[in-house]
Amino acid sequence: MRWACASSSSVVKMQEEQSNNQATKNANHFLELIHYLSVVRNKHCLVAYEYNRAKCIQNLGWAIKLDLPDAAKEKLMSLENEYFGNVAAQGQMEELTV
Repeated sequence: MRWACASSSSVVKMQEEQSNNQATKNANHFLELIHYLSVVRNKHCLVAYEYNRAKCIQNLGWAIKLDLPDAAKEKLMSLENEYFGNVAAQGQMEELTV
């Protein structure tokens, strides 16, 4: 009889530990999910920002079709300056072919 009581209490203890382990796993799962969703949202925001910035540069290139002023060049990265040059050149080429 004593052994039965001891084993039933150890079974209860094991079930509690499993329950605690499952709760910890669930908490970790939700934390990982929140982190993943945050990373996806941040990536989406960055891509949208870059797209909007490229559109602004493209519109500026189509509008002035010349070289950027130095003050504006300082605010752009080197790749953006190169992109602006390409857009402005396309605008000039289309103007010549039309």
